[in-house]
Amino acid sequence: LTQLNLRKIMKDEIILDIEHPDALVNKEKKLDEKKWKYSVYNTGSRGYHIKILFKEMLGFELETRNRIRKSIIREFNCDESKSSEKTWIATEFTKHFKTGNYKTRVKSIEGHWDVNKFDPDFIDYIKTQVQLEKMKVVE
Repeated sequence: LTQLNLRKIMKDEIILDIEHPDALVNKEKKLDEKKWKYSVYNTGSRGYHIKILFKEMLGFELETRNRIRKSIIREFNCDESKSSEKTWIATEFTKHFKTGNYKTRVKSIEGHWDVNKFDPDFIDYIKTQVQLEKMKVVE
């Protein structure tokens, strides 16, 4: 039996993909300023994944969730390819498919998974952008 070592991004998560380890400290500082709970994983390849969970995202449509991810990922200047739930990433605590090294958690700022909250104005803006995009498609 072959071990499963890839998974798709979950509905309630945002993944910040950091290729350069020296950038990790600045990302963590910004997350701490926002008072968001998160976990940092060494990917077993070149960099790190920061996983941030938002229970709130479970109540949004796919387009809204992906738009939220893209906006947060841009704010943190990370890889935007991780903004879609169609994206595959290395599964935690398994061997990386390219290197054979394990993806391990190196830090966890824990709290209950519904602790992280978005600013309501941010959510209103995102929802408006999704609606405007839908109207453009109809035109």
